[in-house]
Amino acid sequence: MTKSTDEPPPPERSRSVMDYDSKADLKRAMTYGKRAEDSEGAASPVEDFDWITNNLDMSISCAQNLEEEMARLLTLKSYLILDAKREQKFERITALAGRIFDVPIALVSLVDLGRQWFMSNRGLGGRETPRSLAFCAHAIMSTQDLLVVPNASLDPRFMNNALVTSDPHIRFYAGAPLICPEGYKLGTLCIIDRKPRPMGLNLMEKQNLRELAAMVMDAMVGRKEELERVSQDQSRSIACAAHDLLTPLTSIELNLGLLLEDERLANMMDDHQRDLLHTAVGCSDLMGRICIQAIEAFRGNIVENNRKRKMQLSD
Repeated sequence: MTKSTDEPPPPERSRSVMDYDSKADLKRAMTYGKRAEDSEGAASPVEDFDWITNNLDMSISCAQNLEEEMARLLTLKSYLILDAKREQKFERITALAGRIFDVPIALVSLVDLGRQWFMSNRGLGGRETPRSLAFCAHAIMSTQDLLVVPNASLDPRFMNNALVTSDPHIRFYAGAPLICPEGYKLGTLCIIDRKPRPMGLNLMEKQNLRELAAMVMDAMVGRKEELERVSQDQSRSIACAAHDLLTPLTSIELNLGLLLEDERLANMMDDHQRDLLHTAVGCSDLMGRICIQAIEAFRGNIVENNRKRKMQLSD
């Protein structure tokens, strides 16, 4: 059976900071927009710059800056949380937020390069939306400590937003930024209602939302530290094993060297045996270099971690 040619094309995948291996690759992607991979240097339409929010209220928002946004995205990437599986510690916080504020939707939203991605999305289907639709993209640029939208259908920034005009029909939104120890707003803890709330939030509710956001950030920091600890433990184990291997490897290399220098043995060996001996020398040399690299990498990690700790103490 032939496929209908009238079928719509699959939706374009939103870009993520996780797609780029280096700072230079990320900067190029941000500088040239979504078409950077196809036409470097060519002018890209405004909509290709998916990290730029075009309808900010500049009376309460910071100006967007490529270098600052790139640093924020790289910091977000360092938390190793994007595209992770659901975790109970975040699910519990959004469940609590839903009950405290009596809202159908509560999210832990992380603002990525071209998308907002949800570590927890209680009451909302899907783990991500394009960044261009994200209320949270406005929240992280706000100069205020919270972004509160009493009725999105009356707000010029959001009245034509697909999340307002269609499912989930957002009317009320309130988001508190997730401010990491490095000083960047990585996303928000936000609450959403399908009914307007003309009065917004009172002082106690605002404080509750800020404290829940701080709990989310504490959980993210704790999660990152645990991942780093596990990684360091693995590096230590590999370095210890490599150190233990170096002594017998050194002995093997010395013995192989003696065999190579033995002229009487060389005259007795055929070409195949000589090739095997040279292969053994090459393999032992390669193993030795791998062991040394593992040890040096572990030492480098220790130096880098000490440097970071000193910087944190000086701050």
